[in-house]
Amino acid sequence: MNDQNNFKRLQEEEELLFGARHDEQIRASLWGSLSFFRFVGHLIEMFIPRVFEFFIAAAQHEGQQARPAQRPTPAQGKITDPGNIAPGSPDGGESPRGDQPR
Repeated sequence: MNDQNNFKRLQEEEELLFGARHDEQIRASLWGSLSFFRFVGHLIEMFIPRVFEFFIAAAQHEGQQARPAQRPTPAQGKITDPGNIAPGSPDGGESPRGDQPR
C-alpha cells in the first residue's frame, strides 16, 4: 500500500510548483522594471534635448533684450513722422494733412 501520508505528498507537490511559480513571478517583475526604465529612457531621449534647446533660446533672447534697442529717429529719415501722415491714407504712406502747410 501507500506508505506516504497525504500531507507529505501535498507538501512535495507544493514544493515542485513553488519553484516554477516563484521563477515566473521574478521574471514578470524583472520585465516590468525593465519596461519602466526603457520608458523613462525614451522620455529622456526625447525631451532633454528640447529642454536644453529651450534654455539656450531663452538665454539668447534675454541677451538680446539686455542690449538697448536703438530706434531710428524721424530726423535720420528711416521712419516717418506720425504728424505728417494723413489718417486713412491708402498705403499708410506719407501724404501730408490738408491743414498743415507744405
